[in-house]
Amino acid sequence: MRKKIDIKIIMVILALVLGGLYIFLFRGSLGSSNTDARFVSTGISLRYEYSPNLNTFTTPNGFFFGSKDGIRFITTRGETRFNMPLNMREPVFKSFGDFVGLAENGGRIFYLFNENGLVFSQTYEEPNSGIINFSVNEAGYTSVIVRMGDNYRIFVYNASGQSPLTVTYQDRNTIPVASAVSIDGQILAISSVDFGGINLEPEIRFYYTREALAGSLTDGIFGAISGVSGEIIARLEFLGGNHLVAISGHRLSVIETGGNNLIRPVFEYEFNNHVSHIAFPDNNSIAVALGQNFLNQNSPHNEGTVLFFDIRQGLTNYYETNSPISFLAGGLGCAIIAHGNLGRNVTAVDLRGRSLWDYVVTQDIKDMQFLTRTSRVVFVFALSLDVMEIE
Repeated sequence: MRKKIDIKIIMVILALVLGGLYIFLFRGSLGSSNTDARFVSTGISLRYEYSPNLNTFTTPNGFFFGSKDGIRFITTRGETRFNMPLNMREPVFKSFGDFVGLAENGGRIFYLFNENGLVFSQTYEEPNSGIINFSVNEAGYTSVIVRMGDNYRIFVYNASGQSPLTVTYQDRNTIPVASAVSIDGQILAISSVDFGGINLEPEIRFYYTREALAGSLTDGIFGAISGVSGEIIARLEFLGGNHLVAISGHRLSVIETGGNNLIRPVFEYEFNNHVSHIAFPDNNSIAVALGQNFLNQNSPHNEGTVLFFDIRQGLTNYYETNSPISFLAGGLGCAIIAHGNLGRNVTAVDLRGRSLWDYVVTQDIKDMQFLTRTSRVVFVFALSLDVMEIE
């Protein structure tokens, strides 16, 4: 049965997208821990002024820290490798691997950074233009969705800032909301929504970015998949083996892509709960934090459960915190969860749904990530950052 969408909901969604504010929540066993951890400071810390968006992204060599005032990279020894001041009201940071993309909601400049500093920046000078979404993959390929007047353009860039492909959406009834580039840089996926009919109609289109693969294909497009009527596929991520992860508020799908026009659905999982957070523990797995059940729907999982998916096998394990989840991050083949009524209980969990350790912080967590090992964590609070490790 096709779901009808209230016109007020459509207008709210379109206002968010057109205004450049559409952001998707921007990676079993019971909740009993094997170890109550005792953390001590490594001596690496930062103090800063309040910022609405605070983000940290870790690499084997250190971590990026971004705020409205700029971005910097700090090594595992606590040395600042670069610090680029910026002045942004609503910065959006996204990272995969050793690269970080940065843009402002509705802004005109896109930045890409690596551990050594700015790789390139791109300014969109056309009148009435504004960035509404972007993606970054671990090889430094990026895609940027830009509103330009009544049209939308999706630009693909490699890690040198060169653009092998630009796609234009000219249909006023169709809005691109998310995009992603495969790790090898050869495939672009774009999620869009058509609001011209009674229901919202989602679609994912697939493009080859290089002429050698595209051949005689029009605009390089080699296929498309329709989503479930009434839903918006608000997030796309390419993981290992050119597997595309597509996420809406109701379902998660994994699609294998490749040469010779390959588009093969691997699995689909429908949620009976609101999805509160998404994380990626490694290049082959997905962690999903569940919120409350949908109205009038029974769910096999309670609020506060983290589901673990393998991109080739589907749901593999889960972990129950037995409390609301306020933050979720992934790395080193594990997940780190902030939960509890105050969001100050922290638990590290592996992909088998086993707790590694528990810890309680005394401040509200804005961000946190594993740093080089699961026993060392970068904790980001409202006015300070501390790198701590298990004693």
